[in-house]
Amino acid sequence: MLDFGTVHGLTPGQREAVGGGLNALAAPDATALVLAFTPGRRGPLPRGMDRADIEQAYPGWCIDEEIPQAGELPWFLRRLNADPRWYRLSRRAVGAGP
Repeated sequence: MLDFGTVHGLTPGQREAVGGGLNALAAPDATALVLAFTPGRRGPLPRGMDRADIEQAYPGWCIDEEIPQAGELPWFLRRLNADPRWYRLSRRAVGAGP
């Protein structure tokens, strides 16, 4: 699954629905890649998500990696301190705990 900056703009309820849908559709050995701005108020732009928000939105998944977006950002993202990050998630084994 690839989320190129969509879930971080949704409401908490919508994020929960996306996570539930992913759980229903993804294979047991699936990987998810999520791009999200760090949290902050940015007018019409997405509020963003932090690690805890990602974990809450995707129950049953583990964050394996958190990587800052590489390369030069457009001027408006630099000005807004969006600090986009990639999260690589994998499914937890059944009974593996939190």
